Amino acid sequence: MKHVVKVLTGNEYGGAANSSEWLIDGIIARNVPSLDFHIVMLCQGAFAQKIASKYADRTTVITLPPPPIIGKGGLASRICHSLLLLLWLLRAFIKLTGVLRHRKLDLIHTTNNYALVVCAIYRLFHSVPLTTHWRRIGGISNHIYKWLVSHTDSVYCISRSVRDSLPVEWQNKCKVIYNGVDVSYLMKEGEKCHGKLRHYLDVDEQTYLFGTIGTYSGIKCHDLLIECCRLLHQRHPKLDFRCVLIGSCPNDSCKAYLESMEKKINDYGLKKYVVTLPDYEIAKPSLIISDLDVFVGSTWMGGQGEGFGLIYVEALSQGVPVIAISVGAAPEIIIPEVGLLSPDNSVEQHVRLLEIMADKEMRKRFNRDEIRRRAYCFDISHTISGVLTQYGVC
Repeated sequence: MKHVVKVLTGNEYGGAANSSEWLIDGIIARNVPSLDFHIVMLCQGAFAQKIASKYADRTTVITLPPPPIIGKGGLASRICHSLLLLLWLLRAFIKLTGVLRHRKLDLIHTTNNYALVVCAIYRLFHSVPLTTHWRRIGGISNHIYKWLVSHTDSVYCISRSVRDSLPVEWQNKCKVIYNGVDVSYLMKEGEKCHGKLRHYLDVDEQTYLFGTIGTYSGIKCHDLLIECCRLLHQRHPKLDFRCVLIGSCPNDSCKAYLESMEKKINDYGLKKYVVTLPDYEIAKPSLIISDLDVFVGSTWMGGQGEGFGLIYVEALSQGVPVIAISVGAAPEIIIPEVGLLSPDNSVEQHVRLLEIMADKEMRKRFNRDEIRRRAYCFDISHTISGVLTQYGVC
């Protein structure tokens, strides 16, 4: 029997929460006789409560509030919140030690966030092997964090781009296990939602409809799309198009960003063409993608891009071609048969691609069945099998 504990912070949201939940669901659904699988949440966040409600007998939620956010305030504010975060990490470590003291352990599996820091500290004092799911592209600049994480025994990277961005001395303990989504579920539920987005927008099938989905923040491509729509309308004033920006506002910073976008849309005179849409307004965003002619998921992030980009696969699951920037994991997912890649995050490049896809005959060249077949390459079943193989139980 292999005894594995999955440790998460407990306040995950967005793609991180979805991928973690799907992985947990899949591992438990496999019901592997040789695996004893338990989940520990380091705080009483919404995600922790959701998992605990589904798997009460397998989940332990530590009685801590979510970790403080350092933020971008003044120096005094950042120092204060940094000290509070250090205190939270120490308390989480002490409480995790108490939870694990009486459990038989063969492996601790965590992710590259605050949970990893806590588990890495635990690893310093105990001989239990530690593995982490690494989701972010980019090296580690903080020397203390790098030293702590260097004690991790193995790393599951969600793409080749993520693996290649990690320190060279870690490469021999990195295993690429692509992120995944439940493609069959998305296809089935997406068919049920087909037409809902166009009905909400009051447009028919003749209207060229494109857009994106993501938390309203500067790292996504909302501003880029607004600028694209401004130029697209200037060049093609008779083109009947709609750009829908679907997103969420989990904090005040996101709310301020949304307000700035809506002001820009109004100032540019684009209210008819660009629509901001809360992600709870119609149905799950990943399901109403099926109404789009093109999905635009151009996350730049300083030229690093997404570590994976679940939303790309969610769009492919609905048979929708994708426009993305050729950075991060995008080129690993978006091949010529399913979408177009821009070399950079310039407005001019994106408008050129949007103009290409405005041609209905061009869009017909992208076969929806072939797009969905590409999505199956990143089905969650492959992720689950890869993780269970690394656990040594499959």
